Amino acid sequence: MVMRGTLLVVFAIGCAGTSQDAAVLVASSSDGGAHDKTHEVGPRDAGADGSQCSVSARCVGPGEFIDLTPPPSLTKEGCAARGVLSGGSADAAYPLNQWKVRYRSRDASGALGIASGLLVVPSRLGAQAPVIVYQHGTVLSREPVPSRADGEGQVAACSFATLGAAMLAPDYIGKGDSEGFHPYLHADTGASSAGDLLAATRSSILGSAVPSSVEKRSVSLEIPVLITGYSQGGHAALALHRAIEAKATALSADGTPTFVVRASASMAGPYDLSGASLEARLEDPKPYDSSIYAGYTLTSYQHIYGGMWAQLSDVFLPKYETLPAFFDAGSVQDIYKHLAARPVDMLQPRWLSAMRDTPSHPFRQALTRNELTLFVPKAKVLFVYSGADKVVSTKSALAARDAMRKAGADVTVLNVGDSLDHATGFRPSCGAARTFFAELMSSP
Repeated sequence: MVMRGTLLVVFAIGCAGTSQDAAVLVASSSDGGAHDKTHEVGPRDAGADGSQCSVSARCVGPGEFIDLTPPPSLTKEGCAARGVLSGGSADAAYPLNQWKVRYRSRDASGALGIASGLLVVPSRLGAQAPVIVYQHGTVLSREPVPSRADGEGQVAACSFATLGAAMLAPDYIGKGDSEGFHPYLHADTGASSAGDLLAATRSSILGSAVPSSVEKRSVSLEIPVLITGYSQGGHAALALHRAIEAKATALSADGTPTFVVRASASMAGPYDLSGASLEARLEDPKPYDSSIYAGYTLTSYQHIYGGMWAQLSDVFLPKYETLPAFFDAGSVQDIYKHLAARPVDMLQPRWLSAMRDTPSHPFRQALTRNELTLFVPKAKVLFVYSGADKVVSTKSALAARDAMRKAGADVTVLNVGDSLDHATGFRPSCGAARTFFAELMSSP
């Protein structure tokens, strides 16, 4: 597959003002020290919602860049300590320069607010490198997210930025610097928080805010994107793939380049939320984990759509009626203290029966609205799963594959190991996605 287009190494300020206005970035020098730089703003971005920001007028909207702050860079030794191997051409990527990006995005109600995410740029950026977007897995509190430069986001940075590509990882709405509740397993905001992060880092600016061995280049007509994510992030990754393909129809009026998906690799994600994913979580779950996901999803959809309950006792047994409040607060210890081992043990039997037997049930309708199996991707898709995963059913990937293949899509499924579960399959899955992307990037 030809990776057309070039990555704009000098990343963006979109919708920040006129060409005479200036924006101050806190950028990182190559030795990790912070210093201030002032740059004039280049061409305006189109908003992630399709709106167009005028070159001559100020605007505030989704995809507006706010600022950068630098977490510590990643070294080869740091990646090795996280269980990510390098060697060969990957070593040329180190150090991996990192920034927390703040930008604007919309929540599930459409309200505009601040969002955050991680930008990682290798020391040597490939001349035709795509942007790689990583969508992270479920976290209950606000802080263990990619922009905090710890945990899962750092494993992803080591896995994907070492391909010689820039990597972006949104924190999601309601996580990191984003206020309010997190719309869990909500396809639209899972896509838009990443799409707005792409938009915020798209336009060229004068001067180098991001150190790299590749010099600033002219704007290309297309910016190729590779998309991946794990668990909840697998769902969000496929949602982003769908959103970009739905919107990438033409250049904006001012010549802003469009993003084009070259491939996606969704890992261990729930895609058919009202089908195999739902039944697996209710009937054959991993104790406590499935109760977390069931409670989190119910709480999320009550916020977004309403109608999940008129009062908490409609859904939850008395002992568990306080659970949604702890999800809202991100109180991890309280969530675990107030869980049943299995979802069926904390839900009202009459509610559970009605939900299972009634296609028009509000919860089933909400799940169906966020399913992704009816999406027919134009770009290649790889679904990765672990054979012993009891948190996300392996049937979910197979159901998505079958539906997409039937519609003519180019879809492959890979099992990284029959003995691997949801936790132990994470790094092997990242390795499989990395190999998949590397092959695409090296194709003539």
